[in-house]
Amino acid sequence: MSDAVEPRKSAWSRLPRWGRIGLIAAVVVVVALVGIVGFRILSKVPNIPLGVTAVGDLRDGSCLAENGVDLAEYTVVPCTTAHPQQLFATADLDLPDTVYASEGSALDAFGDSVCEHFLEYRLFLMEHLHTNDYVAYAIDVPTPGEYAAGHTSARCAIASRDRSDLTTDLYRQMP
Repeated sequence: MSDAVEPRKSAWSRLPRWGRIGLIAAVVVVVALVGIVGFRILSKVPNIPLGVTAVGDLRDGSCLAENGVDLAEYTVVPCTTAHPQQLFATADLDLPDTVYASEGSALDAFGDSVCEHFLEYRLFLMEHLHTNDYVAYAIDVPTPGEYAAGHTSARCAIASRDRSDLTTDLYRQMP
């Protein structure tokens, strides 16, 4: 009589061939779905470079470390870092020539008005946002000369109404 012990079969080898093929196919499908979802998420999130950036090079969604509205450059920080304001839209300031040419403050007032409307309707902002807690205003507003030369847009920024720092990303890219 032989005391030879038959080796134990692994769970994998005990599966029928069709079971192994089905399991491999299921794993491939799950990995593909995770890859597709990850790609879609990464392609929707804007790549915003951090650091000191000229006002003309700022991108929507940038969280800014400075509080001013008329600076030549801003420091872009991660939105999880406390910051006083965030850019969320670009506003087209389409005014008749007689308005902007005669009154430079008309561009500032109109830019602020457009940005407030963006906030009111939560355009480019998270839909759960309580609009009464925030204020929107225009930065990088062109002068009448710049407007006449073709620079007809301003940037919309959002800040908390009580001027406390923001610590979340309020920007939502529009489809």
